[in-house]
Amino acid sequence: MGTGFRKGVFWKDIGVVNKKTGEPLIKLSGGAKKRLESIIPINYSANIQLTVTDDFPWAQAQVIIEAISESEYSEINFMNERESIG
Repeated sequence: MGTGFRKGVFWKDIGVVNKKTGEPLIKLSGGAKKRLESIIPINYSANIQLTVTDDFPWAQAQVIIEAISESEYSEINFMNERESIG
């Protein structure tokens, strides 16, 4: 989140869950969730995109966090609600 692990952000506050389709999602809690909420502009929401790949013995993940307007966020949530988390 561009801040490093400080200001109450710990590894235990960042997790990965999967939709039924297998798509990975970032799940924030505790200090990580609070910190992200504090840096997103008013009337915007965070959209977190995650891609994960692994090929023994390596693993790699890329995360993009973007601030999007509430109307765009509503559209994305509508599409995501169709694919509930497994």
